[in-house]
Amino acid sequence: MPLAGIKTYNFRNLNNENVLNFNAKDIFLIGRNGQGKTNLIESVYIISFGSSFRTRLNNRFITRGKDSSFIFGSFVFYDDKGNAISTRETEIKIKKPGTKKIYIDKKIIRDRSELIENFPCIIFSHEDIDLVVGYQDKRRRFFDQTISLYDKVYLKILREYYRVLKNRNLILAENKISLLDIYNKQLVSLGREIQRRRYKTVGEFNTVFYKVLSNITDDLSGLVIEYKPSWDIDASETEIISYVETKLGKELMYGFSITGPHKDTFLFNLRGNNFAHYASTGQLRLCSLALKAAQSHYVYSIVKRKPILLLDDVLLEMDKEKKISFLQSLPLYDQAFFTFLPDEDFLSYTGDHTEIYSVENGNIELWKKQAI
Repeated sequence: MPLAGIKTYNFRNLNNENVLNFNAKDIFLIGRNGQGKTNLIESVYIISFGSSFRTRLNNRFITRGKDSSFIFGSFVFYDDKGNAISTRETEIKIKKPGTKKIYIDKKIIRDRSELIENFPCIIFSHEDIDLVVGYQDKRRRFFDQTISLYDKVYLKILREYYRVLKNRNLILAENKISLLDIYNKQLVSLGREIQRRRYKTVGEFNTVFYKVLSNITDDLSGLVIEYKPSWDIDASETEIISYVETKLGKELMYGFSITGPHKDTFLFNLRGNNFAHYASTGQLRLCSLALKAAQSHYVYSIVKRKPILLLDDVLLEMDKEKKISFLQSLPLYDQAFFTFLPDEDFLSYTGDHTEIYSVENGNIELWKKQAI
């Protein structure tokens, strides 16, 4: 399911004249910072995932001074023998102040989960280090996204949970406690299902994560992800509701819900210690890369559909030995996009199925050695 071509219009700084047709498994994007490499990576992610990895504000995609933007992509599906059997077209239309419409084969879709299940896509970026040392919401979002890549039901449960949570918070803020019994039951019922699925996923994910990390480095042997739900995973619904009710005083004081899956924590534990508290920047970076590689392996083991990988400057800070180890640890993939700076030794990573593009001032064209 590689991306055969992409066209953008009024998307960030990308030139509207760029019409890219890809004929390779590995796509290298070469250019200095601020030229548009990440913008192209982002456009591929958006037509595969339906949202951006950089912002939740749709109007940020639109070129300054313009009122609308679109991204068009064409994907090719192959059979087990490598023969092309079908193509699917996706299109994202964005208009100010931020409305977004998603189309597959010219038919509008109401739920981007339809996009995700057809075109799995994994992004590797510098910001991934926040998955290890950043706020807990980053890690919750990572595992929620991982599960959603193969479980549409989970995505629906998650959305419903946050709808109930929003309404419950309004009730707390307005001190309308007579309605809390209904929302407590809904919150706990949905929340328990989220926690059960998170618990199962983390247990399975750790096995994959350990293998990937071991292939990259020996320094982090024994590093595991520890999931700490805010409710007892073995408690009954009645017991959890009773527990939630004990928090009412504080919740009325704060004006929002203080317990539930939205407060669950994920820790990186290395031999009994919180890894994020003492790890070096290099170790944190390797851990975050292994985390994303494990996500790709894990999802593929379930859906048996190879993803598109997007690797945005993630090899920059590694020595050559670790770069090679990391690249060898990547899962099976249909296609991968890599960004490099012009002075990197990117030619040493090319193969028989590599296309190289230069990116400058939003213009993208096939690379020529004298252009760098």
